[in-house]
Amino acid sequence: MEYLEKWKVNIMNNKYVNLILPDNPIVFRIETEEGEQFVSLSKSFISYSSGYEGLLNGSLVCKSETIESLLSGHIKLRDAIQTNLIRAEFKFRDLLLIESIFWLSKIGS
Repeated sequence: MEYLEKWKVNIMNNKYVNLILPDNPIVFRIETEEGEQFVSLSKSFISYSSGYEGLLNGSLVCKSETIESLLSGHIKLRDAIQTNLIRAEFKFRDLLLIESIFWLSKIGS
């Protein structure tokens, strides 16, 4: 999932995203037909991996092209959820944070 690496670089280089990243990591799973990736975001580190043992803050389930469209800014997370392109399971505040991070760190911005 090379698009996750590009997204990670965008997050690290975006001063506005760094302002909203939490002190304690938010960890979520992205599941596509290619497999699953676990993303961990905080002020001190940003990582993704194919395995994770611990508590998750939520998950996103969608097709690979949908997550690529989300990371590139072609669609917003809220719109993708409303049109059933993405199934999201988060607490409300975590979902708002993730949505903001996706929008502010879109690839190509």
